[in-house]
Amino acid sequence: MNIAMQKNEILIARGIHGVRDIDMTLLVNDQNGKSFILQGLEATIWDWLILNYSYNKIVGFLATIFDSPISETEFRLNSILHQWVEKGLLKTEENIHHG
Repeated sequence: MNIAMQKNEILIARGIHGVRDIDMTLLVNDQNGKSFILQGLEATIWDWLILNYSYNKIVGFLATIFDSPISETEFRLNSILHQWVEKGLLKTEENIHHG
């Protein structure tokens, strides 16, 4: 499953709306009524997606913040992005081309 974010696209799933608070980001899917709370690193990454930062820029920020190698940082970021795809917060290339 490719995260289309790697092609510098923000692919927030349809129906996802968010509100940023000082401690968290609350996301609501108006398609199915589910809600999600993002905190800490996840909330920060979500903010960067909303700001239309590229995948590579986000990886660079995270690698600097955590003083970690790019490969380790990409693994960490991709893990979070895949969780969001599974929760229906992000689309994949497959979702875009087939539905």
